[in-house]
Amino acid sequence: MSQLNEKDELIKKLKADNEEYQKEAERLKYFIERIENDRKPLEDELELSENKRVKCKQVLAKYLRMLQEMHNKEKKAMIATKSVKVGQMIHKRVGENFKQVWEDGDEIIQLKSQLLEVIKERESLEKIRRSKK
Repeated sequence: MSQLNEKDELIKKLKADNEEYQKEAERLKYFIERIENDRKPLEDELELSENKRVKCKQVLAKYLRMLQEMHNKEKKAMIATKSVKVGQMIHKRVGENFKQVWEDGDEIIQLKSQLLEVIKERESLEKIRRSKK
């Protein structure tokens, strides 16, 4: 009879362990299900934020290109304005050949004319000074 009692005790213990493992398995299944349910919105949010990041990157690149183009246009306009004032290298045809020559701008021409006036005035003042001696 003691063997029978031992077997009954072992069966009860195994049943209790089995119930405990089943409860643990149910708890883990519930935990996994919760994690799966929580994961889906996070994955969706991650995908949305990745799409936003890509779009922002594209827009930023577009605006940086536009800014660079505007900067280049401003530089070209400034160079054109300054070349009218100061002068520029031009290609001039001399016979059958082309040569690069410097063409003075408006300000250089004006400065040269002012220099000629100053030279003429200086010469006239020197003549007056000589005549007084």
